[in-house]
Amino acid sequence: MGHAYMVILVMLCQTLVYREVTALFSLKNATPESGEIEHKKDPWSKTLNWYFFAVTNYFLYGESIIYYFKVSSNHSHCRFILS
Repeated sequence: MGHAYMVILVMLCQTLVYREVTALFSLKNATPESGEIEHKKDPWSKTLNWYFFAVTNYFLYGESIIYYFKVSSNHSHCRFILS
């Protein structure tokens, strides 16, 4: 199951980096003198950012991951993943 662990590790790294990058965009209204952060009223921006991340990853990696698990389903130790 070395490949599955690497897929999970890459997805974890991508998620953590994406979380940090989106956090930087939310700090653009900070003033250095006061240290306060203005929060704008946009409740859907974070939701749309994460939706875009999930859809993009599915579009780029979804077919490869599904193909990998279909090929490895012939092994007895991977049957629990697809059932």
